[in-house]
Amino acid sequence: MHPENFGAELRQRIHKRLCEDVEGTVHGTTGIVVAVLRFYDEQDCERGLIEYETGHASFIVNYEAIVFRPFKSQVLDAKVTLTHEHGFNATVGLSNLSIFVSKHNMPREFAYRAEAEMWSMEDEDGAVEVAVDCVVRLRVVNVTFASKTEVTCIGTIDGDFLGVLEEAGSDDI
Repeated sequence: MHPENFGAELRQRIHKRLCEDVEGTVHGTTGIVVAVLRFYDEQDCERGLIEYETGHASFIVNYEAIVFRPFKSQVLDAKVTLTHEHGFNATVGLSNLSIFVSKHNMPREFAYRAEAEMWSMEDEDGAVEVAVDCVVRLRVVNVTFASKTEVTCIGTIDGDFLGVLEEAGSDDI
């Protein structure tokens, strides 16, 4: 921390900086930090390690956080962000979690319509369309912690109770 942050509100500034630095990041295979709830060792946060060249200080802080980690076989409701001839990409609201559903992980009846940029099929209830902004229920097949900033998953909509929940343009969810 910069020396200008030292003073009476040091603890609050450390907490704010902690939230800014770790919320939304991926921590190893633990998952994505959604929110920092609180930090511990408040007495120890006054004892930082000073960098002699810059005057900045580093603090060791233990904290408690809400973490999201997708698991293999977990069922998620996700919003479709991109469709293409190989399948589609979706997210569950966290910008650093990307789920790819391959055309091989969809029911065989689905066909890609390039002119409409969507996957569609006909069933006994009518047309089912997977397009950008629709909500699908999918099952996670594989999870990869790609980097410190992103988690990627492979998903499937081929199974019982999986598929389109809400068509694009609906405001139900």
